[in-house]
Amino acid sequence: YPFGCNDGLDTMTTFACAGGGGCWYSADDTVAPPEGFCTYKTVDPTELESCSEYCLGEYPFGCNDKLDDKQAFHCNKDGGCSYSASASEAAPPGWCTYKRVEPLLVVDGCEAVCDGEYPFGC
Repeated sequence: YPFGCNDGLDTMTTFACAGGGGCWYSADDTVAPPEGFCTYKTVDPTELESCSEYCLGEYPFGCNDKLDDKQAFHCNKDGGCSYSASASEAAPPGWCTYKRVEPLLVVDGCEAVCDGEYPFGC
């Protein structure tokens, strides 16, 4: 993971890889990757900047938005940052979730598509 591809493009919501090192990204979460690509990461687009009125500054509000072992990213009005290992974990009281990385199910046949081992970072 991320199979020779980038997993930190702030404006992208869908990340996919293909055999031979091919990568595909989309900022439109309604567009599916081309045939032969396996989606290895998604970001819920409704969470990307929904905290602008609540947290300090601009996205990512003085917090980290690229932690491989975290799936939910929270900020508060005092400039604090909190991170959760599970995308389904709710923000602590008084915090706003500014980014959520949803875990994915591995598509049948990804072993032949993406380099690496199951679960391909998904």
